[in-house]
Amino acid sequence: MADYDAVIILWRAAGLQLSRSDDQAGIIHKLERDSDLFLVGIENDALVGAVMGAYDGRRGWVDHLAIHPSYQGGGFGAAMITRLEERLRHKDVRKSIS
Repeated sequence: MADYDAVIILWRAAGLQLSRSDDQAGIIHKLERDSDLFLVGIENDALVGAVMGAYDGRRGWVDHLAIHPSYQGGGFGAAMITRLEERLRHKDVRKSIS
């Protein structure tokens, strides 16, 4: 939760549509369930990427992937997806939806 404000700013800067479930209470609930599927990317002490994954016991989802506009095209998004996919595989997810 220490990065919550920076993540919200990033998601908005990247043009993501946020919902009521993206408020602090919703994110706390998400972290209680799947904290290992919520990743942030840091470059030079700045938060430049964030992705929220989900798992329902059968399928995995990629949700809210955002890379700061200044860092887009540099491979950050691909690296975050790769890391998220690794974590989903550890949960034995065989089907992912983005």
